[in-house]
Amino acid sequence: MDDSPASLAAAVRHDVEPAIEIDLEPVDSVTVVILMDNVTDALMTDHGPARRFDLARSPLRPLAMMAEGRVPDSLIAEHGFSALVTVTKAGQEHRFLFDAGTSPDGVTENMRRLDIDRTRSRPSCAATVTLDHTTGIDGLIRAVGRLNLPVLIHPHFWRQRRVQLPGREPRELPTTSRPP
Repeated sequence: MDDSPASLAAAVRHDVEPAIEIDLEPVDSVTVVILMDNVTDALMTDHGPARRFDLARSPLRPLAMMAEGRVPDSLIAEHGFSALVTVTKAGQEHRFLFDAGTSPDGVTENMRRLDIDRTRSRPSCAATVTLDHTTGIDGLIRAVGRLNLPVLIHPHFWRQRRVQLPGREPRELPTTSRPP
């Protein structure tokens, strides 16, 4: 039941319906790896089915200012989101990337840090509308080479967007270019 005020409900647009309906079928397993999120906590322990990035097993990177000359190669956190979803059925895996983060290289860097083979991970991609969910597609293409990457996007993907923060002038957001 929708408990939102009628004025709010009237502002919600319902003019976009899915072009297709997908019948779901049983699968053997689904694994979701969060590649990018707004925060990362390297000290958080595993909880329930969630397994966390193990800082103690993290690869090390050189850093001259440290006494040992190196530091853990920690995960990158940034505004935006990305998840690699692997569905397994009858021994066959299918991967898809749900969103790709804000920066061109954040998701591919986190894939490297998580030891996910980017050349084997040629997933299809589902992207939402704004740059904080799509920009990482560029880095993925550069990491694995030009490929036939099917991308499922929202019909309003190409629209110009802006952000309006209280007390500030509106700011236009970068818009993804249409392919030729």
